[in-house]
Amino acid sequence: MKASMIFRNLSIKNKITTIILFVVVSAITTGFVIIATWNLTHLKADFTSNLVINARLISDYCLVPLIFGDKTQASETLKRLKYIESVEAGQLYDTTGKVFASYPENLTVIPKPDISLKQIFEQRGEYFYISEPVFLKDKLVGMLYLQAHSASLTRQQLNHIFILSAILLILVFLSYLLALNLQRTISKPILNLATFTESISKTHDFSLRFEPPGRDEVGILYRQFNNLLEQLELKQSERDQAVKDVTFLAHVLRNVNEHISITDLNDHIIFVNQSLLSEYGYTENELVGKPVEILRSQDNPPEVIREIYPETLNGGWLGELKNRRKDGSEFMVLLMTSVIYNDNGEAVALVGVSTDITERKKVENELALYRNHLEEMVKQRTAELEQEKEKALAADRLKSAFLATMSHELRTPLNSIIGFTGILMQERPGALNPEQKKQLGMVQGSSRHLLALINDVLDISKIEAGQLKVNPVTFNLSEIIESVTESCQPLAEKKNLQLISSVNPTKIIIESDRQRVQQILINLVNNAIKFTENGSVKIACTIENDFARVSVQDTGIGIEPGKMELLFKPFSQIDTGLSRKHEGSGLGLSICKKLLDILGGTVEVSSEFGKGSIFTVKLPLKK
Repeated sequence: MKASMIFRNLSIKNKITTIILFVVVSAITTGFVIIATWNLTHLKADFTSNLVINARLISDYCLVPLIFGDKTQASETLKRLKYIESVEAGQLYDTTGKVFASYPENLTVIPKPDISLKQIFEQRGEYFYISEPVFLKDKLVGMLYLQAHSASLTRQQLNHIFILSAILLILVFLSYLLALNLQRTISKPILNLATFTESISKTHDFSLRFEPPGRDEVGILYRQFNNLLEQLELKQSERDQAVKDVTFLAHVLRNVNEHISITDLNDHIIFVNQSLLSEYGYTENELVGKPVEILRSQDNPPEVIREIYPETLNGGWLGELKNRRKDGSEFMVLLMTSVIYNDNGEAVALVGVSTDITERKKVENELALYRNHLEEMVKQRTAELEQEKEKALAADRLKSAFLATMSHELRTPLNSIIGFTGILMQERPGALNPEQKKQLGMVQGSSRHLLALINDVLDISKIEAGQLKVNPVTFNLSEIIESVTESCQPLAEKKNLQLISSVNPTKIIIESDRQRVQQILINLVNNAIKFTENGSVKIACTIENDFARVSVQDTGIGIEPGKMELLFKPFSQIDTGLSRKHEGSGLGLSICKKLLDILGGTVEVSSEFGKGSIFTVKLPLKK
C-alpha cells in the first residue's frame, strides 16, 4: 500500500522510467535465471559424465592386474587417479569384497561398497561415489570404487554465476539508460502540453493551438485538446454576445414600471431596473453580484423557494412570494420568471418580473369574510343536487325494470306474426303467388328485425336494472364456435365472404353461461359480416393462461381512431346520418361488453381504417 502511494506521487517522467525499467529488468532477470539454471544443470551433468567415463577407463586398466593378482601393477594403475580433477580416493576390490589396491596407498577410511554387477553413482554431501564393476567376458572379476569431491564443480558454478551476474548488471544499467531516453520521448510532449495549458489558464486566450507531435496517442491528445479549445473559444464568443444581448435588454427594461431583475444561471443578480431599486431601497452596486435571496423574506415556505429555480429552467414559474426591503419591511409580490436563451437555444440568464400585490391581498382578505357563508350555500345546494340525482337514478332503474317486465308482452305478438307468416309462406292454407310470397317475406323479415331490436333493448334494460341472471355450466367452447359459424354461414355466403374458424386445441372446456357466450359471439360475427364487403371473416380460439381467447377478424371498412370510444356506448354507431349504409340499433357491442363484465371476461378491439378490425374476447376457463 505504501509503495503504491509512493508510485502515485512520482512525476510522470519517473513513473515512465520506473515502468520501463521494471518491465525490461523483469524480462532480463527471468531470461538469466532460465539460462543460469540450464547452464548449472549442464555443468553438473558434464562433471558427472566425466567422472563416469574416467571410472570406466581406470576399471579397464585394472582388468589385467586383477586377473593375474598383481597388486603392485594395480596400485600403479590407481595412481593415475591423481590426474583426474576432483577424484580424492579410490579402491579396487576383488570378487570376495577384499581391498586389492588403494589410492592413495595409505588410504584407510572410505565407505565400502556392495559388490554389484551394475554401475552405481551417488552423491553424499560434498562427495560423489562411483562403483564401476570390472568384467572379463561378462564375468565379474572385481569392483573399482572412487570418491570425488564437488569443490571443482562448485567453483565452476560460482564462476558461471559471477559472469552472468556481471552481464545482468551491465544490461540493467543499459536498460536504465534506455528507459531514461524513452521516457523523454513520451513525457516531453505531455509536459509541453501541461506548460501550454497553464499559460492558457492564465491568459484565457482560447485562440491558441497545439502542434501535434505525431499520430500516436499523444498526438490524439493534442488534437482533442485543440478541439476543446475551439469549443471554449466558441463558448466564449457566445457568452460575450449573450452579455451584449443582456446589456441591451437591461437598457430597454431599466425604466419599466414592474420590478425586474436578471440573474445568471447561478442565481446571482446581474441587472435590476430603477423601479425595483426605488421599491426595495437598494443601490445598484449593493445588489449586482449578490444572490437573489437578498430580496426574499425568510418566512417563505422552503418548498416554494426550492421549486423556483428548477421550474424556471423548465419554462418558467408563476406564484406569490413575500419579499423584503432593505429597511426590513416585507410585502407580498406576484413573481413571474422565465429563461433568456442565446441564438443556439441555450439558457444564458434568468429574468424575474414582480408586482406589488399588497392591495390585492387586502381585498382578498375582505372577500374571505364572505367565503364561509358561501361555502354553506354550496354545501346545501350540493345536497339538493345529490337528492335529485338519486331520484333520476331511481326513475332510470324503474324504466329499466318496466321494460324488463314488459318483455313477454312485447315479444308475444311478434312471435305470433313471425309464426303465422311462416305458415302462410309454407302454403299450408293454400297456394300463394310470387308477389304474395314476397310481401309475406318482407313482413317476416321486418318482424324478425323488430324482435331482435326489442330483445336488445330488453337485454340492456335487464342489465342496467340488475335483473339479468347468468346460468354457469361446463361446456365445450369449440362446439359453440362451430354452431356460430354454421348459423352465420348463409349471411356470409350471401355477401360472397369467406367465413373461416380455427380452434387450438380442438376441445376447450370452460365454465360460463352457454347461451350468453353464444349471443356474444353471434353479435361479433354478425357485425363483422355486416361491415365487410370483400374478403373474409376469421374466427380463432386459443387458450391464454387461465382464459379462453376468441378473436373475430374482418377485412371490412375498419374504424376511424376518433370513433373508437363510441363502440361500446348504447345506441351509438360509427355509421350515422340519413345516408348510412348499415342498419342496426347500436346496442350489440354495448350488450357484449356488459355481458362480458358479468361473466368476468373482457373485450378489446384493434382496427386500421379502410383495412379491417379485430375484436378479441377473453373468457375465464372457470367461473
